[in-house]
Amino acid sequence: MNKALNKETILIVDDEPQVLTALSDALEDEFNVLTASSPNEAIGMLSHNGHELSVIMSDQRMPEMNGHEFLSKAKEISEASRLLITGYSDLEAVIAAVNEGKIFGYISKPWDPTALKLVIYKAAEHHHLLQQLREREERFCQLADNIQDVFWMMSLDGQDIYVSPAYEKIWGRSIKELLEKPEIWLEAVHPDDRDRAWLDLHKGLKAPAVFDEEYRIVWPDGSVRWIHDQAFPVSNQMGKMYRYAGIARDITERKENEHKIARLSRVHALLSGINSAIVRIRERQALLEEACHLATEKGDFLMAWIGLYDPETGTVHIVAKAGRYDGYLDSGCFATEEQKPDYCMLITEAMEKYEPVICNDVSTDPRMAPWRERALQQGFNSIVLLPVIVDEKPIGLLALYAGETGFFTTEEIKLLTELSGDISYALQNIVQQEKLDYLAYYDSLTGLPNRILFTEHLSYVLHSAKQTNERIAVLVFDIKQFRHINNAYGKHIGDELLKEVALRLQGLMDDSANIGRITGDYFAVILPKREGKAAAIAEWFVNTVAPIMIEPIVIEHHDIHVEVTGGIAVYPADGEDADSLYHNAEAALKKAKASNEKYLFYQSGMMETIVESLLLQNKMRDAIEEEQFILHYQPKIDVNSHKIIGFEALIRWNDPETGLVPPGKFIPLLEESGLIVNVGTWAMRRAMEDAGQWQSKGLEPVRIAVNVSALQLQQKDFFDVVANIVGQYGGKDCLLDLEVTESLLMQDFAENVSKLEAVRNLGVNISIDDFGTGYSSLSYLTKLPVNALKIDRSFIISMDNVPESMTIVSAIITLAHSLNLKVIAEGVETEEQAKLLRLLKCEQLQGFLFSKPLRPEDVLDFIKQFNTYFCREQASI
Repeated sequence: MNKALNKETILIVDDEPQVLTALSDALEDEFNVLTASSPNEAIGMLSHNGHELSVIMSDQRMPEMNGHEFLSKAKEISEASRLLITGYSDLEAVIAAVNEGKIFGYISKPWDPTALKLVIYKAAEHHHLLQQLREREERFCQLADNIQDVFWMMSLDGQDIYVSPAYEKIWGRSIKELLEKPEIWLEAVHPDDRDRAWLDLHKGLKAPAVFDEEYRIVWPDGSVRWIHDQAFPVSNQMGKMYRYAGIARDITERKENEHKIARLSRVHALLSGINSAIVRIRERQALLEEACHLATEKGDFLMAWIGLYDPETGTVHIVAKAGRYDGYLDSGCFATEEQKPDYCMLITEAMEKYEPVICNDVSTDPRMAPWRERALQQGFNSIVLLPVIVDEKPIGLLALYAGETGFFTTEEIKLLTELSGDISYALQNIVQQEKLDYLAYYDSLTGLPNRILFTEHLSYVLHSAKQTNERIAVLVFDIKQFRHINNAYGKHIGDELLKEVALRLQGLMDDSANIGRITGDYFAVILPKREGKAAAIAEWFVNTVAPIMIEPIVIEHHDIHVEVTGGIAVYPADGEDADSLYHNAEAALKKAKASNEKYLFYQSGMMETIVESLLLQNKMRDAIEEEQFILHYQPKIDVNSHKIIGFEALIRWNDPETGLVPPGKFIPLLEESGLIVNVGTWAMRRAMEDAGQWQSKGLEPVRIAVNVSALQLQQKDFFDVVANIVGQYGGKDCLLDLEVTESLLMQDFAENVSKLEAVRNLGVNISIDDFGTGYSSLSYLTKLPVNALKIDRSFIISMDNVPESMTIVSAIITLAHSLNLKVIAEGVETEEQAKLLRLLKCEQLQGFLFSKPLRPEDVLDFIKQFNTYFCREQASI
């Protein structure tokens, strides 16, 4: 019974009874055999139990219809595999039918029983395989019909394509259209994404590779959808790739949310940047310009401008701008009255309503008609105008331009309104502060800076001069016998005289901030940097200042002749800070007045410096010839491994007469004399020689950093010198690193970048030394061919007790890591500093906590002691 149930059921159709009997006898022991003597009888049987059959066998020659005609009809009723029984005379027609794929195979008369059974078994197996495949396809189709994503398959030639029904909903096109024209898939991809998407898919079709892309498609109505498409190669049983299969998902909503979040994040960043600028910047123009730059850089707006309203002319004058303003803001102002040129309805609305005015579609908004063409040429599609209100009145506008239609949403306008409110608040404070500052920092009589402001400005000028190694001169002068003028003509005449002297001085100077009225008839002048040499200063005073005072000053019909006496002090020789420099100039003035001279320099300080400088320069030339310069090495410690991973080479001068001379005393003179070029080249070679000697004594290779001066980098053969040293000391295995300062890099930026890129290609690492003390732009930092930033020791020393220093150090480390740069902290002196730096993820430490700079012969012993100590510390943990 069970055996019978497991037998395959077959149907034999033949019009010859003896053939039916013979076949049944031969097969019934292994198959459940049904017989029919004609095609019509067989069709009737199939209608009732055709689903039970595995195989249908039919004779080719029968009176009602031939065998393959019958089997064609049987195919419509039953899924059983079909076989033709044929004699030799029908063989050609049967083979043709088989080759056309209409039937599984044929059996020739007379048949071999064993071969006959084998063919039937093969046909039954084929039937079952087809059933399994059909069931799988049905399940697949059910799954594909019910998922929202598009499941797709593609042949390697890109012509044979299957897509699930979700394609029509997501692509907005019919499946029939795609099957008829496969290239329509690529045509639907957004033109800006098409090349990238096709290139990646083409690569996947050519060689097994995962395809994972996000791209846009354009619907027939012009709307745009975002697609995330992932596909993978499909291989046959032989392991050969024969198709691609993938899933495409509509991620438009996600992209819109991401874009919305990104936009709001940019506005938040802009708001934060503006608030930071308000804290930092106290000057109106600087604040407005910074606000515009932040709007384009942090807010990612295409253009931003701020205009101030002039009620007398009814115009808004643009006072600050950033972004794409060429060709759009040529007039520099907008009118608020309709009959005037450059009238702008949007601006008028904002000024009248005291609230933001939005244009979210430049192409259709009638208020933008006069400006539409220019705006669209610049890519502006959305605009918002935000009133700036001071003392409850709109004094101007902040205008922001975006490239997207419908850019300004309710959430963004809420934040931008807060932004304009912050700017308004800041300007309100600036107006009030300006009144107070004027009284606190300006002389009310002449309008010149008073002593407090002059001294502060001088400090700022000296700070800049320190960065650029420039000289600055301060001239202090007074009016001879001014007390007698007051007594003779009256105080009001004396006041008018002082005003006229101030006006004449302002006519001489490019920047009135460089002039101050100190007290009474005392005036002070900061001389331009180009006049830093003594001879030029003297010439300027004698030929420029003194003559304008010789011309009589006419006040109330009185011709008053004025003579002046001056004292001059020069930075840095006569003082390195504002107070000392001013006091020394004042001392020179007093001496000039006592000796009845027109002017005098601060002699003692200047002469001592000149003599010392000349002596030192002569001694340094001897030092180079006699090899008195030496290198000391300060180790750099890896924060994670606690191992010494490098050294910084520090130059020392071993003067036979005085011993070691501090670098601060001779390095500037080396720079000034030009000797730094030869000494710098010597330092690079000496460092590599010392490194080689350490290796010969068993030390593992460690990199040595050598400082590079501005004068070295300016040399035309700088790269050739470095390349020669690298080639001489190991080529790509050379251990040389270079350290350069921020201010040095910013001088002739493009040329320096080119040289340093070539040097880095030699295998030389480059670090920015004293980072945080210069004025380099962060946008330039991304272009510099450097490997590491070195935080200036002034920040490290104070970081554990000065919050601002800690903030700066943290910001530098974060910035460096975002640019894939390492960070080196120099000047580490305490365990607390080291601990904080480790927490901030600083990679390398250097300072007296680990070691003072070492003589070359002490390096090996120090490393042994350091490693022994480190191993002991590790073992105790």
